[in-house]
Amino acid sequence: MEMSKERMLCVLTAAVLSACGGGGGGSGDGGGGLPPPPPAPAPAPGPGPAPAPGTVNANNAWRNFLTTTQAWTVSGTGSNGLNYQIALSLTPGPRQTFPLSGVQRSTTTARAELKPGGLAIQTNEGVTYFDLTSYVADGTKTTDSTGASTCSTATASSQPPESAAIGASGPLQSYVDYNGCLSSSAVSGSSVTTWSVESENNITYFCLNTVAKNNAGAVLTSEGDCFQIDANGTFGAKARVTLHTAMFDLIARN
Repeated sequence: MEMSKERMLCVLTAAVLSACGGGGGGSGDGGGGLPPPPPAPAPAPGPGPAPAPGTVNANNAWRNFLTTTQAWTVSGTGSNGLNYQIALSLTPGPRQTFPLSGVQRSTTTARAELKPGGLAIQTNEGVTYFDLTSYVADGTKTTDSTGASTCSTATASSQPPESAAIGASGPLQSYVDYNGCLSSSAVSGSSVTTWSVESENNITYFCLNTVAKNNAGAVLTSEGDCFQIDANGTFGAKARVTLHTAMFDLIARN
């Protein structure tokens, strides 16, 4: 892990003070020369980071998640000591038929590519099927690197509010998860996605937080995908991903 900027500045400051002052100098004759000029005034401090907005349009953020093209790359160190890079992208797609209902819906594809040490080892694509009028999701289809797909059907689905303060959160979708995308596919568990508005280092994030459980109710994974937004819900360049399983933890940022 690299040295923090605060610790690095302390080390550099100590080195500069040691080189510029401390001990000695002068002729030692006790008299004579002109007094040294007064020190120059310190420069005025520069502006700090802009404060996070008080409230944001979380509803617009959710709509932008479903309907705009976006891309982020984040990195972090996992609990196993390896460095990971995650490339995230959102791509709106054509209307498609949701496999488990047979109903045509608008779609967007969220793609995540996980790279330890820059080597891609896993790519997941999740297609969300949603109504373009209400922006309510019907379900999802997730395909992994092997081409295997699983589907989830929404049993409850809602939208975030138009005005949400930092720290606000609420329900988004509840799903029944299946081990495939056929009418004969068996139930494998359930998952719940909530939205939240969070702030870190004066960056405001719109977050989608998902907890997946097996049929016995045990938590399998939890994930938080957070994207920088402005007050209107427009996405910015920053993102943060938090992953947790029984065997692995990762927080990745850019």
